[in-house]
Amino acid sequence: MINEPTVISPCGSSALLSSGYDLCKHTVVATLGAAKDKDWFHEASKGWCYTESSLRDIFDLSPDCTSNYDKHDQLFEVLVKCDLLRDNLADFYFKSGNNGMPWGVWDPRYQPVGIVKSKK
Repeated sequence: MINEPTVISPCGSSALLSSGYDLCKHTVVATLGAAKDKDWFHEASKGWCYTESSLRDIFDLSPDCTSNYDKHDQLFEVLVKCDLLRDNLADFYFKSGNNGMPWGVWDPRYQPVGIVKSKK
């Protein structure tokens, strides 16, 4: 699994140390699933959802790094009610029941979270 905790943890901080790029000029961007109280596996989409604490550990984020995890419930409510996303759901969701939105039914079970980290 690509975002399994044991796989992603070493990647978070070591991604900034990889050779081949001058990372002083680059930024690492990752999108994952957000979890409010504990890390959990979303079977339908085959991906982990992480708490703020876990993501801070995985990506070695400093305590002063900004976050909006304190608005988790509010942001999730906005996601669930988002007509734009619901009405523009990718076609592949309608072709199978084996994905994060089975048969194209808009029923989010987690929210996405983005991590942006630059080497300083």
